[in-house]
Amino acid sequence: MLELINQLKYDDININSIQDLFSLKLMGNRCSDFNYTYEKLKEIIQDKKIIYTLKQKKPNKIIRMDNKGITVQTEKGEDLITIKHIEDAWNIFIQEGILERNAHEKSTYRSSFMLALFSQLPFVEVNKNPLSLRINTYNIDKKKVD
Repeated sequence: MLELINQLKYDDININSIQDLFSLKLMGNRCSDFNYTYEKLKEIIQDKKIIYTLKQKKPNKIIRMDNKGITVQTEKGEDLITIKHIEDAWNIFIQEGILERNAHEKSTYRSSFMLALFSQLPFVEVNKNPLSLRINTYNIDKKKVD
């Protein structure tokens, strides 16, 4: 617990009680569980058929999402983004706590789409400059409103 408290003193959040502290830790654990995250993405994608990239607003039409991954159609054609690629990008995000487009443009497969996809999650915040994502565990069970 001491380790958790030490981690939180550097974050810009306000913890009012031990109960809040444990709730925050539980939510953080849920975020790091890729299966939980993938299920949340499935719920979101059922409602949205097109996800736009964050910088250039290019459309990625969702053709299907299944246990193989997400098939998207762009102006360049159709592409299957495997669950492995999505999980790898998610794990980088969770490990680093932030996912910057410029830092992962070459190392993350379909980085623009990954940022756009993850930005749909209610517990992910988008920062415009530099273009990056950050986890916000206070919003883990909420729905994102566009």
